[in-house]
Amino acid sequence: MRTENSIHATMAVKPLYLGVDGGGSKTRAWLADEKGTVLGRGNTGTANINYTTRTSAVAAIRAACTQAFRSARVTESKVSGAWLGLAGMARACDRDWMKEQFSELAIKIEVSDDLHIAHCGGLAGDPGIVLVAGTGSACYGRNYTGQTWRCGGWGSLADDAGSASWLSQRAFQLAARQADGRATGNAIKDVVFDFLKIKNSEDFSQAVEGLSRYSRAQICPKLSSLYFEGDPLVKKLYKEAALALTEMITVTARQLEFSSPNVILSGAIASSKGPLHSLLCKELEKRLPTIQLCEPLYSPCAGAIMEAYRINNIDWRSNSISHFAK
Repeated sequence: MRTENSIHATMAVKPLYLGVDGGGSKTRAWLADEKGTVLGRGNTGTANINYTTRTSAVAAIRAACTQAFRSARVTESKVSGAWLGLAGMARACDRDWMKEQFSELAIKIEVSDDLHIAHCGGLAGDPGIVLVAGTGSACYGRNYTGQTWRCGGWGSLADDAGSASWLSQRAFQLAARQADGRATGNAIKDVVFDFLKIKNSEDFSQAVEGLSRYSRAQICPKLSSLYFEGDPLVKKLYKEAALALTEMITVTARQLEFSSPNVILSGAIASSKGPLHSLLCKELEKRLPTIQLCEPLYSPCAGAIMEAYRINNIDWRSNSISHFAK
């Protein structure tokens, strides 16, 4: 019996294509026709199996797809092609498992990590490097011979260097040090305590331990304010973040033997006009003066639809794809 969030096994009246972008905190789905017109969009929570249950991840993807059909006012149906670009899909066994969960979604379906579709959309299929720094962080590149390299993206415990979760974790550490006298000042402690809605140091450990990496990352706008106020510890923290992200790009460029690659800065932390973006651009100019910093041509969701076209032997470059830019 069909549930509300399921996808019909029947075929659509006209060829339709689904692109799904499942990042560290949000999942987006776009439904498009074969001419590049985006008909509907859906947005839900995280589908990263490393930070939520597999059941919840699948449910988030299904819900986003259902929203896309509804916003397009199209009856849910089996589409011609679908590409799911999801955070946490570095392992082939996980991609195969996720593909099986959505075998009814499309005639042809593939699953990749979210870096792949960010690269496809941001560079429109051309060689280059994409840095994604939002809740987490990672870097991905592809050169002119088709060779690829991934740097970073090892998760919040081992890596996520320079990301929002990384910045927040270090801010909490500095707050603890200010609270017990190991670090000077009180500004970071005051901001962190206000964010956690606590007044006493005794409540700090319990308040922090229950936070997800997405929840703790929400403190970053407050840290940005401290940066612009000139707090020396926060300025040092952002400098370290910029260096960590620069290192990812530098290593990726070296591994792929790029001399002057096009580089896309993606994700809320790297792409927004905040302190980290400015510091990162300065570090890149200093350490990699020959790179070309570019604005993303299209979104990761657009990149997913481009890949859905590709597996159906459709030349998306010949289509009108202006709708993909937003």
